[in-house]
Amino acid sequence: MNSRRFIDYILITGIILSLLGACNFVQVEPQKQPGWIAEPEMISSLDRPNIILLLTDDLDSSLVEYMPNLQKLLIQKGVYLDNYFINVPQCCPSRSTILLGEYSQNTGILRNGGSQGGFKTFFKNGLEQETIAVALQKSGYRTGLMGKYLNGYPTDAKKRTYVPPGWDEWYVPSSGTPYSNYFYKLNENGKIVAYQDHPDDYLTDVLSDKAVGFINENSKTSSPFFLFISTYAPHGPFTPAPRHIGELTEKRIQRTGSFNEEDITDKPKYIQNLPALSADNQNALDQLYIARLQSVQAIDEMILRLTETLKSNGAYENTYIIFSSDNGLHLGQHRLGMRIKQLSVVISSLNNTG
Repeated sequence: MNSRRFIDYILITGIILSLLGACNFVQVEPQKQPGWIAEPEMISSLDRPNIILLLTDDLDSSLVEYMPNLQKLLIQKGVYLDNYFINVPQCCPSRSTILLGEYSQNTGILRNGGSQGGFKTFFKNGLEQETIAVALQKSGYRTGLMGKYLNGYPTDAKKRTYVPPGWDEWYVPSSGTPYSNYFYKLNENGKIVAYQDHPDDYLTDVLSDKAVGFINENSKTSSPFFLFISTYAPHGPFTPAPRHIGELTEKRIQRTGSFNEEDITDKPKYIQNLPALSADNQNALDQLYIARLQSVQAIDEMILRLTETLKSNGAYENTYIIFSSDNGLHLGQHRLGMRIKQLSVVISSLNNTG
C-alpha cells in the first residue's frame, strides 16, 4: 500500500469493511437480516492491510486541538471528517453499532444496561457471534481487544474470565474501577490480573504497553492484524496520568453561543427546564474540562508509540489507523452536562483545595 491514510470520526465498521472490500458482499435490505459473516475466501484473496481502531470514551472535538500527535500523525496525514453523527450517543449502543455494523434499532442495544442494552443483553441475544472480530478472525486476521468492551461485562457470562468469540488476544477490565484508570482487574486472555494505584498501573498506559506488545508479536507473522484499543479516558472521573497533572491549567471551555445558552425556548421541554449555570457552576465545568484535557495526553502519547512501533516493525505502510470516540460529552452547551448536584461536589472540592 503506497499511500498513507488515517481516518478520524467515521462509521467504523463500514470503513473497515470498505478497506477489505467486504462491503461488496453485503446486501442492504430495508428490514433487519440475520448477522452476516464475510466468507473467508472472499477476503483472503485481497491485499489485506493491518487495522488499528483506537476508540476513546466521551471525547469531544474541543479536546482534539490539544492532542499534537493526533494532529500531526493522523489528521494532517489523513482524512478528517468533522460532520459525524452517532446513532445513539451512549456508550453501549454506539459500541454495539461499531462491532456489528448495524443501527441500534437493528442491534436491539438501545441503552447501557437493562433489558434493552448492556453486555448482558448483547450476550443473551448471541450478538457476539456476529461481530466484525469474528468475521476478520475467520478470514485469517489476528485480532486483539484491549480496554473497554461493553457496559456490564462480564455480567451473566459463564465466568469472569470469559473471552468472547473472535478475539485472539483479550485484555479487558472485568471488575474494579477502570473508569478511574486505577484499582481494576484485567482479564488477560482468561487470567485475572489485579492492578492498583501505582503510576505504572495507569490504565491508558497499560493498554498502550499491551498494544505495543501485540504489534511487535503479530508483525512477525504472515497474517494481517486487527487491533481494537478502547480507552476509558476521557470519561469521568477524568483522571490524568500523574505526569500530566498540572498541565493546561489555564484552559477554559469555549464560551460559544451554545454554552449556558440564554434563550432555550426553541429546545425540547427537558432542556427548557434546565436552570442557567451560575458562575460557580461554570468554574467547576472549567476544572472538569482541564482534567479531560490532561487525561487525553496519555492517549496522544499512545498514538506516537503506535506509529513508532509500526515503523520499527516495517508495518507502517500497510496499516490503517482509525481514531474516534463512542460519543461526545456536553459540558455546559445548551446548559447540558454535569448535574447541578455533581457540580456542587466539584465546587466544594475546589473550595477545600484553595
